[in-house]
Amino acid sequence: MSMSKFWSGQFAQDQGSFITAKIRANNSKGNGEMSRWNTSGAVVEKLPAMMNRPTAVRDPATSAINLQWTNLVAPRDGGSPIITYELVFKQSDDSNWQEVVG
Repeated sequence: MSMSKFWSGQFAQDQGSFITAKIRANNSKGNGEMSRWNTSGAVVEKLPAMMNRPTAVRDPATSAINLQWTNLVAPRDGGSPIITYELVFKQSDDSNWQEVVG
């Protein structure tokens, strides 16, 4: 079952909720008894929240633009560490955003 099943719909749970499950075996004679529920294991993780607006400051000495932003931490990280960030830019008169490489 994918983690996204716990984000909405029938199995929706809050971020950080313990995922509780039981299981039972079936054969041609019928159904066995349900197991006890698990007492440890996975918790619900979600997509990271929207980032705060980055700041951009031009460094006249090096002709560089220094970007800064606030890292996402729990609970805004969705319940798991951020692996990487995707940085995109656009010209002020252009509607297309382009990924910054490097």
